[in-house]
Amino acid sequence: MPKRPAPADDAGERSSAVEKALRIIEAVVESAAPINMSAIERATGLPRPTAHRVTNGLIDAGYVERDPRQRGHAPGPRLMALAYQLLRNGTPRSRRLDVLDALSRETGEASHFALLRGPMVHLLDQVPSPAPLGVHYDGQSTLPAHCVACGKVMLAFQPDAQREALLASCAMTRLTDRTVTDRRRLSASLRDIREAGLSVEEGEHVDGIVTMAAPVMAKSGGLFGALGLAVPQVRFGPAQSKRFATALRQSATQMSAIFD
Repeated sequence: MPKRPAPADDAGERSSAVEKALRIIEAVVESAAPINMSAIERATGLPRPTAHRVTNGLIDAGYVERDPRQRGHAPGPRLMALAYQLLRNGTPRSRRLDVLDALSRETGEASHFALLRGPMVHLLDQVPSPAPLGVHYDGQSTLPAHCVACGKVMLAFQPDAQREALLASCAMTRLTDRTVTDRRRLSASLRDIREAGLSVEEGEHVDGIVTMAAPVMAKSGGLFGALGLAVPQVRFGPAQSKRFATALRQSATQMSAIFD
């Protein structure tokens, strides 16, 4: 027997529930740092009981998750997977890879395009080095922002309040003897990175590996992501640093044009 269409009232209730859930998802996604319930209520205009009930449903479904350190809410694993699959498989991907391919051919090093989500860097696209000895992340797609160049440059180009909130959420884990674990020291270095428009870290994430990154800016002036290189330290020196910096800035401009 064919299913009967839902009564109009039921359909309206479902539509209203979906719209409320989407409003909460939008509030969570648009916040650069974990957002608390009071801010969700203000952003969505929903009554407190409704906001709590719908948010808890989204948490149970994996679309939103609680950040216990900041007592806020951030995109959950299902929402993150959906967002990154959309970007990875969307129309601009072939053009993003064209930019990365050209950058890797010009520099001879591995390149990547990354986005910032909370205190973590997500490598959306990667192109390996054409050289026999190169850096490979072996499918690793998430890196701590405080100790890689892409993360630092994206932190540096956040608005002040958002940057401080993100720094507060960083675990600041020491991964090598060179990892910066002091937030005040990292914050001071971010000011220099913003002024230079480029980030370089040497052995802070992995011993013997240097990473460099430039911001990918939106036409509005906001930050979209970052373009990076990963280089074995044995192939890195002042001459390479200057040449790679020029190539990164040019490629970041090309990448920005894809999203405008």
